[in-house]
Amino acid sequence: MAENIERYLIEHCSPTLASVKAANLFNAVTEDDQELAEQVKQWNRLMNPKGVKLLVLRNHGRRALVYVYREKKLQEKLDESGVAGFLEKYGYTSTDAGYALNRLVERFSGQEEFPHEIGIFLDYPLGDVIGFIKNSGQNVELFSSYVECVPSSEKVKKVMETVRRHLNSRIQEQLYKCAGCWKVYCNECETMKLFHKYRKCRDIYRSLWQNGRSVVQLTVAGASA
Repeated sequence: MAENIERYLIEHCSPTLASVKAANLFNAVTEDDQELAEQVKQWNRLMNPKGVKLLVLRNHGRRALVYVYREKKLQEKLDESGVAGFLEKYGYTSTDAGYALNRLVERFSGQEEFPHEIGIFLDYPLGDVIGFIKNSGQNVELFSSYVECVPSSEKVKKVMETVRRHLNSRIQEQLYKCAGCWKVYCNECETMKLFHKYRKCRDIYRSLWQNGRSVVQLTVAGASA
């Protein structure tokens, strides 16, 4: 498990380790909840002095969703113009990072799919988060009237749900400008530069790690968590 988490951190969280991004996320495969909790606790002891924290957002079955973040950078993101009003729609009464993360964990525990606002916590531009939600929502509405005309057997419902998801995906592909770490609806040029920076960061960190540098050594020091 320890080696797996180290690999996850390098492959999926290098931009956060390098302090060029507020947060990243990875799925950890686990068969022992207690072992996972101990590993996260151990990694927090190692990484907190560098300004990085690990938080389990959801542990379901044999998969745990682990959020890796820099609290100072996350707070800066939450303080950006428009974010408070956006999050308020999902029941966030404050943009304090500690409160917001507790609310996010609550949101994950109450639904199977990712909460729509997760993009904010992953340092995505607000315009792209709103664009994704808006277009996805419109696609559902476009298809909903058709679904109502179909017989309501369980088998048909499953088939129609598959078709709905496929159509929504195809429609959405025509709406966003490009895709990388996320789907881009605005500021395409600037975001593509960010994607390039994140990929370069991951490649450099992967190479250094494979050549013997530890995750802790590769983590840029920031404000202590």
